[in-house]
Amino acid sequence: MPKTEETWMDGITTEMMEHICDNLCKYPNQLSGEQLEDKCAECKMGRFVCDILNQYNNCAKLLEQMQELKRDREDHFADLAEHEPTENAKKWMQRGAYSVEDCLRKWGVDTKGSVASGQEDTD
Repeated sequence: MPKTEETWMDGITTEMMEHICDNLCKYPNQLSGEQLEDKCAECKMGRFVCDILNQYNNCAKLLEQMQELKRDREDHFADLAEHEPTENAKKWMQRGAYSVEDCLRKWGVDTKGSVASGQEDTD
């Protein structure tokens, strides 16, 4: 199995484990040799460190994917900027905003009349 490069998080967790094992664990003073190795193998800290490193690696992978997507997006828009838009596209981009009144007029609604126009007098 090829050796992987140590990450920043590997350094932190290694230093943390050394501190815990050397300064906080009670077993090095009580056990020796094989008994101590067996007790260390049962320790939950190793599993916690593995969980921390796995989560860190997942986050690092997601961050890398996000950066790649950002680069792809920037490249896509850079490619678009290199091409001159068509005349129809230029006209469309220079057109004013489409208002609600424009939409109603297109549908055939009389926008000049009053709100009550066309209704009978209820008196």
